Amino acid sequence: MRKKDKKNEYKPLVYPSVFGRVWRLYIYNSFFTALFFWAFWGNFTLDDLAFEIDYFTLWGFTEFRFNLIFVLITFFFMLRQFFKDCNLIKYTILMRQHDKDIIEHGGNKRLYDGVEGSGKTMTNANDTLFIACKKDVAMRLTYYLKYPHKEDLKDDKDYKVLCESFNFYKEHSDKYIPHLMSDFDIVYKGRKNYQWSMDFLDQKKRPAEGFAVAITEIANKLPNAWSRVPADEKKDTHNMRVKSETLSLTRQWYDMTIIGDEQRAGEVVLAFRSVCSQTRHLLGFKKVLRPKFLEILLSFLGSHILRRKEKNKRITSFLYIRLEKLVNRLGFRVFSYVDKEAVTDKAGEKENIFVLSCELPFVYDTRYERLNFKDYQRLPDFIEEKKQ
Repeated sequence: MRKKDKKNEYKPLVYPSVFGRVWRLYIYNSFFTALFFWAFWGNFTLDDLAFEIDYFTLWGFTEFRFNLIFVLITFFFMLRQFFKDCNLIKYTILMRQHDKDIIEHGGNKRLYDGVEGSGKTMTNANDTLFIACKKDVAMRLTYYLKYPHKEDLKDDKDYKVLCESFNFYKEHSDKYIPHLMSDFDIVYKGRKNYQWSMDFLDQKKRPAEGFAVAITEIANKLPNAWSRVPADEKKDTHNMRVKSETLSLTRQWYDMTIIGDEQRAGEVVLAFRSVCSQTRHLLGFKKVLRPKFLEILLSFLGSHILRRKEKNKRITSFLYIRLEKLVNRLGFRVFSYVDKEAVTDKAGEKENIFVLSCELPFVYDTRYERLNFKDYQRLPDFIEEKKQ
């Protein structure tokens, strides 16, 4: 009986832990911290360093001591590793602060734009996941608070909506990520997103209460060409009157938060941009605290595979793939961005940053639409130029 109850109970959505995203990087740095600190402090002291420098300035050019080289090298790597450890703590704190900013100051509509490769979809998925976690915690808390008073609230309309939404997520919580809907694939701890449909904006379908929605390349779904609402409802072929109404009232109607991304924010429908609490223009990102030693090993393995060509062995491929996966998970991404005015699309001058770990808590697939291209099933064509 207990097993059956556990099987049918609600599986909550848990915030991705900070430690779960950085522990590999801490272990990697701990190894070099122990190595370089031992190399200096286990063999020398600061007095040794001062003595060797003084000796070199006085007699080093006539009676050079090779001990100076060993002292300086070990001291340099020890000091360098110390600052790397300080930066590791610094970026962990900044990452944690960004997590809190997403949850506490996210607003109900947000838009990211920027050139290809600036991290729009990655940031979109990250924000949506954290907001979904917030909504899940809020819904469960409200439901459990009101549950002891369910008899008194049986005629309460708000409680009825709460119960319907709670049961909806409960029935699907073993397969889908509660409160997370998107038009691209997101996987978190073995569960996938609910699929987004335009019917929710057209009021043809009713979503459950408390969805966080991620829409990538939103101008393809809601282009600015649709912004004008005709006076004659019969000419409203894109149903923009209803869409605009839904976009402006989703917070009151469904407690819905929508995160969109697009290369050119000005091409997104005005009805969405006008209700955005934030529009951020991503300038790009850089990786910091990268595992350079492992990157050297990875480069060596890659060169070995290219030399071996078709003679490459399975074990080498296995090692390369595993090492590449580890290298890509270590470090931090520091994003730079400027805020934009939502309606006019005018960018500000002040440059800001936020930090994400390279260890993403989710898997996201941004290439799912390749199957929709009409030439996907065709073989690559050979193009022969005509002779002049």
